[in-house]
Amino acid sequence: MRTSIVLLLSLIVFVGENSLANIDQVDNSTLMVFSIFDDKIVGTGSGFFITPSGHFVTNYHVIKEGDAYFAAGKNYPTFQLKFLWSNEAKDLAIFKASLTQVTDYLKLWSGPSQKGQTVYALGFPSSQFMTMAMLKVDIDDFKLESTITDGVLSRYFAGNNGDVNYIQHTAEIREGNSGGPLVNPCGAVLGINTLYTKPEGQDSDRIDMISVASIDVINEVKNRIDNFTVTDYCESELYLATANSDFFSNQVAWRNIAIFSAMAIIALIAYSKSQSIPIAYSSRSASGAPFDKPAAVSLVSSSDASQPRQTAMRSQKILTSHVLGGFDHKGNALRITLPYHQLCSDSGCILGRSADFATTVIAYQKLSRIQCRLTSTRDELFVEDCNSTNGTRLNGVQLSPFVRTSLKRGDEIALAERIKLILN
Repeated sequence: MRTSIVLLLSLIVFVGENSLANIDQVDNSTLMVFSIFDDKIVGTGSGFFITPSGHFVTNYHVIKEGDAYFAAGKNYPTFQLKFLWSNEAKDLAIFKASLTQVTDYLKLWSGPSQKGQTVYALGFPSSQFMTMAMLKVDIDDFKLESTITDGVLSRYFAGNNGDVNYIQHTAEIREGNSGGPLVNPCGAVLGINTLYTKPEGQDSDRIDMISVASIDVINEVKNRIDNFTVTDYCESELYLATANSDFFSNQVAWRNIAIFSAMAIIALIAYSKSQSIPIAYSSRSASGAPFDKPAAVSLVSSSDASQPRQTAMRSQKILTSHVLGGFDHKGNALRITLPYHQLCSDSGCILGRSADFATTVIAYQKLSRIQCRLTSTRDELFVEDCNSTNGTRLNGVQLSPFVRTSLKRGDEIALAERIKLILN
């Protein structure tokens, strides 16, 4: 019984260190970034607000290929970003949102941090959109939200000939996370997630995550922005104790331990009496990097600039969709959702009878394995026949193979003559 109490108390005492305070504020402040060139998305990543007036920070490599920039997030429909400043060597860029005011923004951390402390990475990895498609989540029901991972701070180090300060950590980041915040348990920004390194020929889980340290962000924005906030105080007293060199010499930490211990003992006694049973504790077993590539290591930018475009915007709306409605060859109703992130990818939305090739499979023998393909730019939708055996018709006119033809709402697409679909 005594051992059970001690183990449970240890668990309770350290819960505070591993939880993120103000998670909603951090989540709401983190947005997805879109870099546009020639009406096409040429890069996606993440970023976050640092002032109530809408100043916004991300990585340079996320936006370097574009000439127009947009962002969207959990509480924000798509809005335009105005470019203010960038530095390729430090992989930083600053923007101003086309918003009069923002509800949530993040503070930049200038206080002590130490190896082993808990950190959290937020952003918009492109894999979440592929997962939604794989799980057949209705795109109309999909909400644009950042993901969060946790880990520990591994070390600080200087790179780029000592000009850039980096943080190595274990909170997982992927393509699309570039520019997102790395925060401490109080939600203050320790760094900007930038890339990960992966030993060549090794398992994918053997990677190191790298962030540009917040001190570099502070040094670059302090002469360019007036109303950003720097903090060295964390409201989590257990976090403060952890950041100090000797945890058990910290009086605040001991005070919290005493309080938690008393509360836990009372709860355990009350529970054991009410249940009339003994209490037991059981245990169960990112390319674009601003420093040179080391030998035998792949540097992978955590932006999505070189990946197939998984997300697009149209008419200032994000992650909406087109729908094809009609009937199959047996007269059964068909409803096919065409997500923008697929329409604007390199392969587009493919209709056909083969699950190996088509993103939407229609079980009809007269269809080709790849019947037709639908794609989109920022402002226009297209259909093209993929040299199908029995042809694809648009409003009764046979389409020539591999020739993109513009689509508009109300148009009828006929597949192998028997399947007719209307674009809604």
